[in-house]
Amino acid sequence: MRLSISLLRTLALAGSGLLVAQQDTGMITGQVSDSTGASVPSATVTLVNTGTGAKTSVTTSSDGLYVATPLRIGTYSITVEARGFKKTVRENVALRVQDRLRIDFPLEVGQLSESVDVTAEAPLLQSETSSLGQVIASKPVSELPLNGRNFIQLIALTPGAYIPQRNNSLYQDFLIGINGNRIQNNNFLLDGINNNTTDNNQAPVLPSPDAIAEFKVQSSLLPAEFGRGLGGTINISLRSGTNNFHGTMFHFLRNVELDANNFFNSGRAKPPFQQNQYGVALGGPVYLPKLYNGRNRTFWFANYQGTRIRKGLTRLFTVPTAGMRSGDFSGLAPMYDPDTTSGNTRQVFPGNRVPSSRFDPVMQRYLPLYPQPNRAGLANNYILNPKYSDNNDQGDIKADHNFSERDSIMFRYSRGDREFIVPLNVPDVPFNGYFAANEFLPQVINNRGAVLSHTHTFSPRVVNEARVGFNRLYATVTPRAQGKNLATEFGVRGVPDDRQSNGLTVVGITGFSSLGDSFDTRRGQNVYQILDNLTVILGRHSLKMGFDHRRTQFNLGQGSSPRGSFSFNGVFTQNPSGRTGTGNAFGDFLLGYPDGASIGTNVRAGIRVRNYSGFLQDDWKVNNKLTLNIGVRYEYTTPVVEVANRMANFDIATNQVVLAKSGSIQDRALANPDRNNFAPRFGLAYQLDKLTVIRTGYGVF
Repeated sequence: MRLSISLLRTLALAGSGLLVAQQDTGMITGQVSDSTGASVPSATVTLVNTGTGAKTSVTTSSDGLYVATPLRIGTYSITVEARGFKKTVRENVALRVQDRLRIDFPLEVGQLSESVDVTAEAPLLQSETSSLGQVIASKPVSELPLNGRNFIQLIALTPGAYIPQRNNSLYQDFLIGINGNRIQNNNFLLDGINNNTTDNNQAPVLPSPDAIAEFKVQSSLLPAEFGRGLGGTINISLRSGTNNFHGTMFHFLRNVELDANNFFNSGRAKPPFQQNQYGVALGGPVYLPKLYNGRNRTFWFANYQGTRIRKGLTRLFTVPTAGMRSGDFSGLAPMYDPDTTSGNTRQVFPGNRVPSSRFDPVMQRYLPLYPQPNRAGLANNYILNPKYSDNNDQGDIKADHNFSERDSIMFRYSRGDREFIVPLNVPDVPFNGYFAANEFLPQVINNRGAVLSHTHTFSPRVVNEARVGFNRLYATVTPRAQGKNLATEFGVRGVPDDRQSNGLTVVGITGFSSLGDSFDTRRGQNVYQILDNLTVILGRHSLKMGFDHRRTQFNLGQGSSPRGSFSFNGVFTQNPSGRTGTGNAFGDFLLGYPDGASIGTNVRAGIRVRNYSGFLQDDWKVNNKLTLNIGVRYEYTTPVVEVANRMANFDIATNQVVLAKSGSIQDRALANPDRNNFAPRFGLAYQLDKLTVIRTGYGVF
C-alpha cells in the first residue's frame, strides 16, 4: 500500500507536464463560454491532427464542457463553432503521451463566417489529474548524446530515478530504479502493450532513439488503468508516418584516439576500441503513383539500427607463480602436510615444498590452464586485454490506417538480435584459457514484439480501443566447452555425459582465479496479450473501463553446477592447532584435497501462468477548479504451473513432499489461488490559481 500526497506549483517556464493515463494516447478537454463567462452548450469542437489529417469532432454539454479522447500524440489544430459566435481556431496544440490538456475557449459574438485565431500557447499546467509523471519528448531522445544510444539513460532525468551499478547480466542495459523500488518493480509498455521480461521485469524490446516519438515515466498515483509496477510505468510510443515524407540517416563513431589508458593498464598500449552505430529511419504516407494516395489515410514508418563494437578490455587475474606451480612455497606461510595429521598436530613440509610425487593427477591436468604471471607480485599478477565483440541489429515497422473518422487501426512489429562474446585468447595454454569461470561467455539475446490496435468511435462520447499483442525473448549463455565432455577427459568422475552438462568441472581456489566452465542458460518467453478499453463521457464524468488478459509461457533450461565444482580454501595445509598465518589454498589444490564439492542437475522447466485484470476509472469534474480521479482495479494471477507437472512442495502438516499432478489448479500448482486483489485509487486536483494546482491521493498498488 502506498499513500502519495504532493503539492506542485507550475510556472510558465516549467519544462514538463503532469499526465493522466490513456495508454499511448492523450486527452484534450475544456469549457466553451461566452464573453460573460456563461457556458455555451451544443458548440462543435473539431480537432485535426496536422500531421496525419485525422479529425475528431465533439459537442459541448449543457455546461459547455467538451472532452476529446483518445487522441493520438501529435500537433493539433482546434476549431470551435457555435451559432451566434465567431469561429475560434487555436493552432499548434502539442499533445504528448498520456497528456490531459485543459484548453478553454471564450467565444466572441459574431457570425460564423468571421474567425478568431488564438495564438497563445497551450497551458503547461494540467489541472485535471492527481497523477504525476514526466514526458521525454522526441527531440531530447534523438539529439541528446547517449552513450550507446540507449534511451533508458534519459529515465534517470526524472525525479526519483536512478541507474544501478552495471554487472554481467544479460539485461544490464535495461536496468533502472524509480522511487527507491527494486529494478524489477517497473512496468514497461510499448505502444500500449506489455514489454516486460518474465523473469526480472525488464524491457526486452529496446527501440532506437530515432524510432521513439516520446516516452512518459509515471511514478506516482497511477490511475486504475495501470497495475503491475510499484516503481514506475514507462510508456513508450514509437513514431508514426505523417502526410509528409521524413527520414534520417546516421552513423556514430567512437574509437580509442581520444580515450585515456586504463589505470591498471599503465605501461602497456591502450586496448583497441571501435564502436560503430549506424542506421536509418523513414516514414510518410503510403503513396503508389496512379494507384493509391494514402495522404490523410494510410501511413508507414520503418527504422533500422546496427551496432558493432570491438573493444579491448583490461582484466587482472591472480595466477600461481612458477614456484607455486612446482610446489615451492618457500618464503610464504608455512605449509603443513595433511598426511601427517595426528590428533591436533601436523608436520611442516620440509623446506615448505610440496613434492611433485604428491600432486593429484586430476589437478595436474588443470594446472596448465593457468598462464605464467606477466606482472610482479602474488596477487593481480596477470594482465590480459581480451577483445570484446558485440553485434546488435534492431528495427521496427509501423503502419497506421484511418478507415474513417470512426475507425482506425495501427500495426507495429519490432525485432532485435544481439550477440556478444569476450574470448579469452590466452596464449600458451591449452583449451584457450579456462580460467575466470564466470566471465566472458558467449551471450545471445533475440527479441520480437508486435501489436495490432483498433479504435472505434461509436459517438463523440463513446470510444473503444482494442489491442492484441505479443512479445518474445530468447536468451542464452553458452559455456566455452560447446558440448565437449572435458570433465571425463580431465579425469573427474561422476559428471553426466550429456550436451547440457558437458564441459569442464569448476575449480575454485581461494585467492586465485577460478578454473573451468560456468553454467549455461537457455531462457525463452512468449507473452500473448489482449485488452480492451471503453471511454464514455457523461456530462462532468469521464468514465473509462477495460480488461486485460495475458498468457505467459516461460521456458527455462539452466544447470545448477551440472558439471560439478570443487573448492579449495587451504584448510588441509594449515596447522590445526593454530590456523592463522598457515597453509595455502593452492597447496590444497596441488594435493587434491578440496574442502567442498558439489554437483547439481539441469533444470528444464516450462512455466505457464495467466493474468486477468479489469478496472473502472471515473474522472469527475466537480467544478471548474476541482477534479476527482476515482477508480478501482482488480487483478487475478493464476498460480504458476509447469507444463509437464515437474513441481514439488513440502507439506508441513504431513511432513511429506507433495508432487504436482494433473487435475485442478491446486493439484498442478501445489498452491491455492489468491482472488482477493482489489486496488482502489483516489486522487484530487484543485486549481488554486492560474499557476498553482494542489494534488493529493491514495492508492493500493
